[in-house]
Amino acid sequence: MALVQFAGERMLAYPLDHVSARLNDASWLASSLLHAEQVQLQGPDRASWKVRPPVSFVSGLIESTITVLERQAGRMVRWRIVGKSVGASSTTEITMHLEADGENRTRVKWSAEVTEMTGLLKLAPKGLVAATANKVVEEVWQGVERKLAAGQ
Repeated sequence: MALVQFAGERMLAYPLDHVSARLNDASWLASSLLHAEQVQLQGPDRASWKVRPPVSFVSGLIESTITVLERQAGRMVRWRIVGKSVGASSTTEITMHLEADGENRTRVKWSAEVTEMTGLLKLAPKGLVAATANKVVEEVWQGVERKLAAGQ
């Protein structure tokens, strides 16, 4: 059961095969994060990093791990991200559906569900969690687009 759900769509100015290869690779995705520290690239199926929380009620660093749960090259990828900090943890599952949109563009339709929150996160208002998650998602997309633009 999802505690918080959110979704969106992003148009990327790159061909489907290029975008799919990148978004199906957990290490590539983790290396594109703008504010990540101590990134550990563990191959296409798993990566981890630490990040300062974007909310004041969670202190220290959040240790996060992304694991690919399912992938269909050129079509979709599904991940699980587990984040742990002092006094709180969360589990989020994200699904991305990819499709070609014109010659050199890819449409990404994504949805995310926070399936578990513990500690201080469990006490936070769902609206605050959703707003914070949307901010983080936007920063992730900025990092992805920056890395794609750099030809990586």
